[in-house]
Amino acid sequence: MDKKKLFFINYLVWTPGTPSYRYKYELFSRWYSGTMMHLASRIAEVQAGDFRFFSYKYHSNIIRRQLGYVVHCLKAAWKVKPLDYIIAYDPGICGLIGLLVRAVAGGKLVIEVNTDHLFKRKEVRQGLSTRIAEAVKIALMRFTLPKADGIKFINQPIAKSYREKFGLSENTPKQITFYSYIATQMLTRTDRHDPYILLVGHPFDIKGVDILIKAFQRISPRYPDITVKIIGHCPDIQPYKDLAAGNPNIVFHEGMPHVQVVSEFANCLFYVCASRTEGIPRVIIEAMTCAKAVIGTRAGGIPEVIEEGVTGLLFEPENDADLADKMLTLLNDPDARTKMGEAGAARAASCFSPENYVNIYRKFLDSLG
Repeated sequence: MDKKKLFFINYLVWTPGTPSYRYKYELFSRWYSGTMMHLASRIAEVQAGDFRFFSYKYHSNIIRRQLGYVVHCLKAAWKVKPLDYIIAYDPGICGLIGLLVRAVAGGKLVIEVNTDHLFKRKEVRQGLSTRIAEAVKIALMRFTLPKADGIKFINQPIAKSYREKFGLSENTPKQITFYSYIATQMLTRTDRHDPYILLVGHPFDIKGVDILIKAFQRISPRYPDITVKIIGHCPDIQPYKDLAAGNPNIVFHEGMPHVQVVSEFANCLFYVCASRTEGIPRVIIEAMTCAKAVIGTRAGGIPEVIEEGVTGLLFEPENDADLADKMLTLLNDPDARTKMGEAGAARAASCFSPENYVNIYRKFLDSLG
């Protein structure tokens, strides 16, 4: 029996040849073959299982990039038609491309919503260009989402807000909520517990780096041997350094490739996710896989990952005093940290593995017919 054909449309700049991403498509190859479209620093083709990656060179000019990528995807779809399923990574440009691909190559279209595109900081003023871009994004989502055959939401709060915003019923189009693929097979646990608290991510504003710094400043004098390590790209890091106020135990690192940051998860004392909004944060699941206790905000999909008091602790968004208290709890109770870490590793293995992700996705695709 021939395998059904999948056509993935992704707007992220990926290096699909790396083992962390290759494994996802090797798993999908048990039931499917197909094509993965993506942006990259150069044009390339990479094989992963029964999937072929076709990249389109990322151009800084947004018009050239958008139009070029649309044409690139349509040409590839025409060559491999007919399709059974099309998976668009987001409801914006990828969702629009998905509709066009479906028109020329057939198949059922699934549009993913992997982040809260509707989130805005009320106190942050937006310039004219940003407001125009936001309006275009909303218009695209309003056009694409109702026309999909299926929608995959990353968490329940986002699913609820999108249904309300775009007038969707609970199952028209057909909908499902689950996490994005996380390459937990690339992570290894160690017996090390180096004296640092870890946060990885960008942009710093959304990830709540300022909240973590404020919280740590509250408790730092009591723990002179404990460091906070913040890893991620930040174009304007000076405001965060100003908040750190010269504290030598607040350390900033540029973003690292995933293969390098793996050891940071494995060796930290515990992990903090101070985000103002989140889908299902892969960093929390990666830390749990390494048997580390985690602290996260009661925002987005974080409470769907952390079992409070079992695998970690939750604190109120924006509340650095509450975060400081939760950090003290873990710093003062090594046994609790260990138990939470072990429980987190078991939960990550049973609920958030690559194999589980692919099985959930396969059942959803089957349900579309």
